[in-house]
Amino acid sequence: MSIERRKVVFIDTNALHFIGLCLQKIPSPSRHDSREQAIKAVKKAIDGESDAELKQSYKKGLKSLEFIINEEAEVLYSSVSILELVVGRGKGLAIEKAAKERIPDRMWSKFGEDEVNSRLETADLKDCAIRTNNIGLELEKLDIVVGHDRDGQDVFRLATGISSVVYLGVADCLIYAGALAARSDYFLTFDRPLWKSIARIRKDELLKTSVLGLINESNVGAGAKLPESISFKGNQELKIKRGGT
Repeated sequence: MSIERRKVVFIDTNALHFIGLCLQKIPSPSRHDSREQAIKAVKKAIDGESDAELKQSYKKGLKSLEFIINEEAEVLYSSVSILELVVGRGKGLAIEKAAKERIPDRMWSKFGEDEVNSRLETADLKDCAIRTNNIGLELEKLDIVVGHDRDGQDVFRLATGISSVVYLGVADCLIYAGALAARSDYFLTFDRPLWKSIARIRKDELLKTSVLGLINESNVGAGAKLPESISFKGNQELKIKRGGT
């Protein structure tokens, strides 16, 4: 008797960030009750949020969670994304401290690693890392299957090959290569240029053939496939946006 394979949703860094924001809004008890109660808790938090930008971020996270739950999908994300989130959260905390300090305009133009390090304690960085690494554990509490990515030399080699076919930034290239190595069905991102690039690879036969060839020639295994790029767009009600067929 064959076991039906779960669909795999590979999550980009920004989508993982939005999902993480929503998970923080779910009270601990409801995480063990039901997904429905968890979604209701997020919706309630969204309704009570007065900051327009933050409200939009919560909406993106909620739509992402609902998509994953409705697909009964396995979730994967790259270690590159975890690193980006940890570093970003650390820098954000340092900027928040600098803003409270009311530093002068000229200092903002020089706000680099020295300025960040001077405002962060080891405990701050450790907290950023713990909260980021806990995203997977919180997803599992919602009965969402969280798999393990294929970051490693094989993915790096595949990313290098992809960079000779289509231009992507270093982090984007590594993350996309990870999604290919995992044979993902969907690639969930709110990065518009990346979404367009992945959609283009699926639609352009020459690019599609080249990337599929790179996968088959790599050590990530046979059965190459290209994930469909998924996003959500809209000012009020976010609607799914699919890239490629």
